Amino acid sequence: MRGSFRVLFPVLLGASLSACESPLSPNELLALGEAEARWARRSFQDYAFEIRRSCFCEPLVTQWAHVEVRGGVVSRVVLLETGVEVSPQERGRFPTAEATFASIRPATLPE
Repeated sequence: MRGSFRVLFPVLLGASLSACESPLSPNELLALGEAEARWARRSFQDYAFEIRRSCFCEPLVTQWAHVEVRGGVVSRVVLLETGVEVSPQERGRFPTAEATFASIRPATLPE
């Protein structure tokens, strides 16, 4: 895929959402901010990455998955353990990189 970019995104545990303080250290918050800024400066809309969520979610989204994004929209998802492609109806359960950053940011803020 032209402009492909393979990246692993750390996903915070759902339990961290209820923390009284940020679950990240100041250095981790700085690294997250820098990574998000680098991502925002990229010159492409087509990329691929691998993701695995740790949450009390349905099993489909807690498996390692290869996510392909074209034009800023998830276009293909393949479960890495089985090689099964996720149906178009279920692709919306997998985030883009931008949506991943957006979901991490609120979890880093103290209540």
